[in-house]
Amino acid sequence: PGGNFTIIGSYTPINERTAGVFHWRCRKVSGWQRDTWRFLYKNRLEQRHWNVLEQDRVAVENMEPDANQREHLYAHDAGIVRLRRHLRKLAEQQLARQASNA
Repeated sequence: PGGNFTIIGSYTPINERTAGVFHWRCRKVSGWQRDTWRFLYKNRLEQRHWNVLEQDRVAVENMEPDANQREHLYAHDAGIVRLRRHLRKLAEQQLARQASNA
């Protein structure tokens, strides 16, 4: 029932070896369709999603600490590149403000 659903992942570094990982699954349905979707998800899809998340966890844990220095990105990765640059710029500005206030 319903249309497409989205999985949103958020990964927040805590320290060099630890990150907080959060995932939300979103689908706009209500009433009996919502109940049916929840049942089907729990009964058929949830374990598959956990299997994929476990594969992701293993892959991330086995990455070298400086793996982001040797990425091989494609044209469709341009959005994430821009986002990373923007976040880096914001972080640098915040650090500069903190240093000037100290």
